[in-house]
Amino acid sequence: SGAVIAGGHTISDWPPKYGLAVTGVVHPDRIIANAGARPGDILILTKAIGSGVIVAGQRLKMADPSSYRAALEGMKSLNKRASELMQEFGVRGATDITGFGLLGHAMQMARASRVTLRVECGKVPLLEGAYGLIDAGCIPGAAFRNQAYTEDGCRFDSVDYNLRMLMLDAQTSGGILMAVPAAVAESMLGRLRSSGCPGAAIIGDAAAKGPRDVVCS
Repeated sequence: SGAVIAGGHTISDWPPKYGLAVTGVVHPDRIIANAGARPGDILILTKAIGSGVIVAGQRLKMADPSSYRAALEGMKSLNKRASELMQEFGVRGATDITGFGLLGHAMQMARASRVTLRVECGKVPLLEGAYGLIDAGCIPGAAFRNQAYTEDGCRFDSVDYNLRMLMLDAQTSGGILMAVPAAVAESMLGRLRSSGCPGAAIIGDAAAKGPRDVVCS
């Protein structure tokens, strides 16, 4: 990642935890904020979601070992290449997907950009095994908290319950949700898939501001 590890702290817990504060420097002209999405932009997500569900399933001995390993590999992969490509393709708006889940961060992005984001949930990449765990009742508490957080800002049109809860699943080291100019979206997607983000997918678009911040179909 090109970082220098200097210090850190541990937490007396099981399993043991190791914490770091991450700091860096960026040129003001290269900042990509979550306020930069524009109507007509195409939404690309760089990583599959479902890590929260799979980690919970692992604790409950419900997760398949291969699914857990895939989730770990996803969390270990960096967003560095995605950030470089965003600069190259002139992306103006993006956000990482972490504790608020895909929909929580999408809602924040929509509000900051004063647009409505339209998400096609069936096109959102899912980690292997995540849907089955949700179907079996393995739903982390964070998903319910995110459901309450997004209730006033999101609308669901014909999205089944399991998929809806996955859209709200809190992620650890999730991917990037970026609003890409339509003219370069397919090229951007191809470059992402060939250079470290094989699961990247187009999941929707940005539209003029409507009654809800995010509309899921």
